[in-house]
Formats: sequence, structure tokens, C-alpha cells
Amino acid sequence: MRCLISVCILVLVAACGQTSSPSPSSGPVLEGTLEIISLNCLQGLGASVPCQRDDIAVLPAAAELRDRLAAGDTTALLVAIGDTVLPDPRTVHTKAADIAAVELSRTNLEALAAARVDAYVPGHLDLSTGFDDLLDRCARLGIPVLLSNVDAPKHPNVKPWMVVQAGNVKVGLLGVITNTGAHADDEASKSEPNTSSYPGATVVTSLEAVQRLVGELRDQQGVNLVVLLSNVSQKANVRLAAVRGLDVIIGTFDAKFDAGQVVIEENTAIMSSAPGGTQVGQTTLAVRGGNLNFGNLSPAHEIAKQVAAHEALRQEYRARFGSDDPNVWARRVAPGNEADFLHSITKNGENEEFLKLWENWTDSFMDHHAAELLPPRPDHPALAPYAGQGAAIEAALAAARLKPVVVPEGKPLIPQPADCKSCHAAQFSFWQGTAHSRAFEDLKPLQRMHDGTCLACHAAGFDDPSGWIDPRFDGPFGGVTCYQCHQSYAQHSSSVRQVTDPQFVHADIDRMQCAACHTGRWSPDFDKDAVIASVSCPPMRADEPALLLARKAALDAIRNRRDKGVAEARDAYLEGRALLGLGSFEEGHAVLDRYALDNPSDSALCVDIARLLERAGNSSGAIEMLRRFLENHSGEPTANKEYISLLLEARDHAARDPELALTRLNFLIPKDVDESRSVELDFRVLKIDALFATGQPDKGLSLINELTRDHARDPRLMSRISRYVKR
Repeated sequence: MRCLISVCILVLVAACGQTSSPSPSSGPVLEGTLEIISLNCLQGLGASVPCQRDDIAVLPAAAELRDRLAAGDTTALLVAIGDTVLPDPRTVHTKAADIAAVELSRTNLEALAAARVDAYVPGHLDLSTGFDDLLDRCARLGIPVLLSNVDAPKHPNVKPWMVVQAGNVKVGLLGVITNTGAHADDEASKSEPNTSSYPGATVVTSLEAVQRLVGELRDQQGVNLVVLLSNVSQKANVRLAAVRGLDVIIGTFDAKFDAGQVVIEENTAIMSSAPGGTQVGQTTLAVRGGNLNFGNLSPAHEIAKQVAAHEALRQEYRARFGSDDPNVWARRVAPGNEADFLHSITKNGENEEFLKLWENWTDSFMDHHAAELLPPRPDHPALAPYAGQGAAIEAALAAARLKPVVVPEGKPLIPQPADCKSCHAAQFSFWQGTAHSRAFEDLKPLQRMHDGTCLACHAAGFDDPSGWIDPRFDGPFGGVTCYQCHQSYAQHSSSVRQVTDPQFVHADIDRMQCAACHTGRWSPDFDKDAVIASVSCPPMRADEPALLLARKAALDAIRNRRDKGVAEARDAYLEGRALLGLGSFEEGHAVLDRYALDNPSDSALCVDIARLLERAGNSSGAIEMLRRFLENHSGEPTANKEYISLLLEARDHAARDPELALTRLNFLIPKDVDESRSVELDFRVLKIDALFATGQPDKGLSLINELTRDHARDPRLMSRISRYVKR
């Protein structure tokens, strides 16, 4: 059972208006609603993910949302801000990949046109890959380009501003990009115009352009509201917010600014959505009764979810404890912390009242949140360009008639699976039966074998120049191979001495970078802990003949080097690892102990050796090594975490000492509550384990409830809730 999560009450904020309600003589009372559907730094990811059957094509779905909203009495716009047509920049710069990237940009631009985007503010990378070509194509396709701080005389179709009508409210739109190739936070503070690398064009500072154009829009065009579509940093947005007459800023290239957040600076509302198609922003500006001061209703979306979560917990508590009395729940769930528990319930009741207020809101308001998209109809025009991307790439490569690439001589640094088979036959056989081994083959029916945005995850070593040769070789190193998970390099098998060296191969699950490919975009429901068992190769047995022979060979090589006088300091470390692997624990421990003494300040090395000793069954030796290190480095966090974890959960139960772990944690965590909240959460979560291990479950539950207030979604904390509360 989960702890009741406390909720912050969010109040309405007067946001944007620069003018108050008009007097009766000023003309018709302003009334109107504008909906802006915004795609932030789409990076060419407007199509559905081919490997996700139920994934929604972002751009067509956003276009249909705009059309549904516009079907009523609402003015609705679809805008694309920032690098939108440029494919994912993880691709390697080879000729074939570059040709594929250009073709992807073209089809993405066609999709924008088919979606009838209302305004496109290209990013610097979009423009720098072909300034004239991009703008000419936009003109031919009828895509409205909005660039307020770019003067491009050769491209009269580029607009410095746009004006739209929402009811009888006139809204001016501006669009700015950073005035440098780099994403500089101080961009808006520069005062001198900067001639960029764009041919025949000049980029001035966004601050200069916005100051001038806001005045023109209000004085000459008679607009009532000014909205800026921004592709500058959030710091620059804050500076732009000081421009008098600017009401709303939408967009930033800062990746951590999610939809739902609204920042009010200098009476200007700043908002954005997560980039890369992971979110689509939906912003509502509703003017009622001529009032241009907006209530911010954006928090209602998150509060509604929190209220629903609270109600689910209440039902759970009623069923579990057989009582409707929150005081009973508090005593059972948060002993010692009943007051905070009851306060969270009170706050939830206040949030329910706020929701009722917002549901009946009749005054002017703004609302910004992540749009809920529906699958687009199968015949949506924007789907056709995406469907033809693979064929377009193949046709472009055929037309390019690239000369065959000469395969470099010598062995690549990234081994092929066959190189691993001789020592890891069982693991090789297991890998062959996984979807990982077929990852590259899966691209062929989709004609995406040369698409860098796919190859980065579907072909071994594509983003590693030491491994990849050229996409036209159709993934010479296979699909997702040993290299991706184990970071295995050829030295692991080609050098006898280095077969035990973890810098050339690792088997630690915590070090496997699954999230590099299994992101929220490509694998939205990916849970590493849930799937790791099904994709993990069978472990090597300690008595595996190939493993024993490799370790013996490593020992022989190290000793021969020592006899010849060419040994390196690291040889002793490799020797200790080999000895432990061969079961010579006492000798191996002594070698590693001496090596650690020669490297007294290397915390990573100390932790690595401690883990080796723990895996070899020498828990007490591992704990002693860490204790000795911490005598001189008492505050080092990594060593402390490992030390405390072993005191709590060492393989050898006799070596465990939860009382000592709790004492150590109390030393590391400040007693002052406000100060302790800034301490790394790892220590405080470990304290939960220590409290339960020392027979203090009430205090453990109380700490869980306290931490849940600020870290409800943290996976470390949620695992403890699952372990200790749901029992």
C-alpha cells in the first residue's frame, strides 16, 4: 500500500495583460479564444515510431487536434518551433548517412506542408544545413516561415510577424531564434547585430527585434495580445519577458521545460513543451468581458490527477483498515508523523475545492498543458510523406552513385558476435534467439537500413567511429550485439592480459546503458528492471573451462611481463582479479589490498575492488577495505553508499551490521530537517532500509511518508514503498 502523497495548493495568478478592461466608449467588448498547438524542436520526429505498432504520428495527430478545435468558435493554430525538419543529430557523418539525412529533411518539410502548419520558426540547425534551399522549399510548399530577428532580403516570404483574429481579439505573433550557432544563454543581452553564416541574411538579437516589433504590432497593427514563439534559451526568455507589451512566450531549446509549467516574469507568461515529439503543447488564451488579465488555469490538470490519486488511496485505506477515520489511517501508515499525514488530507480537500472553482471559471484565463493526441485518420495527408521516407532514402542513394568504400585494414575495435563465441558459446546461442540480434534485419522491410535515426540503435557501433565503416555495408557488425550491452572492445579477446580488464568489457547490469535507446520516445513503457532478466545472457559459471583457461593465460602473461621488466602498475590489479576468478581468494585479496594501498585516493578503484571481494564471497574483506578508505575520505559519497549497502545486505550475513549502518547514516545526514532535504536522496533511502533492519518499522514508515512529499516518483523511493508498505 502506498503512503498518502501530500499536495501543494496552487493559486490563480494574474498573468499577462498589459491593459485593463476597456471603458464603454472604447468599442466592442473584447471576446475570443485562441488555441495554439505547439511542436517544440520536433527534430523530424513527427511520424509514428516504426517499431511501436500503437505509436501515434505526432505531426498529423497535432494537425487533426488543431482542426477539431477550429471547427467550433475557437481560432486554432498549429506552430512548429525550433529545429523541426532536421533529423536526430546522433547520426554519424558519413556520405551515405548525410544523403539520408538530407532526404529525411525534405520529406519532413513535405509533411509540415501537408499538415498545413500555420507558422514555422526554423531552428539554427534547420537553417544552417541549407538556408536558401530550406526557405525556397518552404515558399514552394506554402509553409509560413516566421523569423522576427532574421533579415533575409532574398526571401520575401519570410515574415517578421503575423496577426490572427480570435473573435474580435487581434493577436500578434513573433518568432525568434538564437543569433549564434551555439545555444548561448546570454544571447538576448547582446546589443550589436550579428551577421550570421546564413548567405545574404543578417540575424539580430532577439531582444532588439522583439522590442521593436512589439511596439509596431500594438501601435500600427492594433493588436491586443502579443505572443512570441521562441527558440532561444530559457534564460534569454526571461530577459525577453521584460519587454513591455509582450504577453506570452512559447518555446525554448532547453530540454527540461515540460508542458504544464508556466513561469510568470514581468507580467509575461513563459511556457514550452518537451522536445522531440515527446510532448505537444496546447495553450489556450481566452478573453472574456474585455479583461486582458488572465487567470492561470494550467495547474488544474496536475491537481486533477493528484486528487484522483488521493481518492484511490482513500479507497485503499478504507478497504485495508476497515475505517473511514483518517486518524486511524494516520496511526497505521505514518506513526510518529500523524500531523503531516492529516495535513496532506486537508490540503487535498482544498484542492478539490479549487477544482470546482476552476470548472466554473467564467473570467479570462490561460491554460497550458501537454495535449492528449488521438491517432490520426489513415488517409491524413501528412502521413504520406512519412510513409515514403525509406523509399526516398534508397532512391537518393542510388542516384548519388557513391563510389564503393574501401574497407579499412586491420581488426576493428568493436568485435563481432562471432569473436565472442569461442569463449561464450552459451551466451552467443542465447543472444541469437533475442530480438536484439535481429535489430538491423528489422530495418530492411521498412527500407530504413541507411536512416541514421534508426541505425543509432539498430546497428552495432553506428555512433562509434571506431566501429562503424559505412551504412552501405548494411550493418557489418550486426544488430544489437555484445558491444551495446557490455561495451566489449576487441582488446578483451585479442590481448591475453586484458581479458580480465573491466575497461574493455563489463557485466554489471547497472552500467548497461539501456536508456540510450529505450527512451520515452522509442520505448515509452520500458522498465529495465522488469525486462532485464529476459534479455540477459546466462551467466558464466565460475568453473567454465574457457573462463578458467583465460584467467590462467592472463596470469602467465602478467608474470612474463614482470620477469621481462615491462610490467605496469595496473598489471597487479589485473592479477588480483584473475586470482579471485580462479578461486585463490586469499592471494587475490592480498594483491588487490596492496594495489588499493598504492592508490589511496581512488574511490572508484576502491569500490570496484570491494565489489570483487563481495562477489568472491569475502564480504568482510570488502567492508574492511571500504572502512579503511573512509577513514581518510569520510564524506566521499560513492564509497559511503557502497559501505552502507554492504553493512545492510552483504552476501555473508555474518558481516552485516545494520546498527553500524544506521550510525553511519546519522553521521552523514544533517539533523536539521531543512538542511537534510538537500542531502542526496540515496542516503535517506538507505536509512529506510537501516530502520527496518534494526527493528524500527514505525520510524521507517514515517521516513517514507516524509520523503514521499518531495520525491513521490523517484524509483528508489517507490521500490521501498513496494518493499515495506505493500506488505
